[in-house]
Amino acid sequence: MTTDPPLAGPEWHQLAGHLDHLRSSFSLRTGGLTDEGMHAHHPPSSMTLGGLLSHLAFEEDYWFGYVWAGREPPEPWRSAEWGSGTDWEWRMAEELGAGELRALWRDAVARSDTGAQDPDLDGPTARPVPGGPVSRRWVALHMIEEYARHCGHAELIREAVDADVAVDAARPGCSAGGQAKG
Repeated sequence: MTTDPPLAGPEWHQLAGHLDHLRSSFSLRTGGLTDEGMHAHHPPSSMTLGGLLSHLAFEEDYWFGYVWAGREPPEPWRSAEWGSGTDWEWRMAEELGAGELRALWRDAVARSDTGAQDPDLDGPTARPVPGGPVSRRWVALHMIEEYARHCGHAELIREAVDADVAVDAARPGCSAGGQAKG
């Protein structure tokens, strides 16, 4: 079941609520799959749900851990073979099982949540990004955008893998994304 974001409240409370809603929706779309389902793709794309889990785990650790909080990257990112080409986190996912991929993502989300409690959103992040410094608000909005885009990908891939359409039990008759069915 997904959690609805708050309808009112301080800005960080609303941003974090929207991010948590998207994380919950993403978890719903990637839950319960076997290794085979996690690595299946829907041609012509080579994107998989396992690749999405790995990619979003990296995004969590990069944006909230490395950029926002200034922490050094944890494993597996610290020893990643980034020089071997782009999209390492997508290729790495092919070597992991469904349980390992879900744990990688859940652990990254947990690390992100511990570093971002009621922040000064106008303040700069601990580290700049290529192109210059960014605010914490920019990072939060970027991560909402990242999840929104990939939740759409995950829904399409999941439906192609096993015809499962994620339904939010809190809002019967609607998909987790809020679109009325039938």
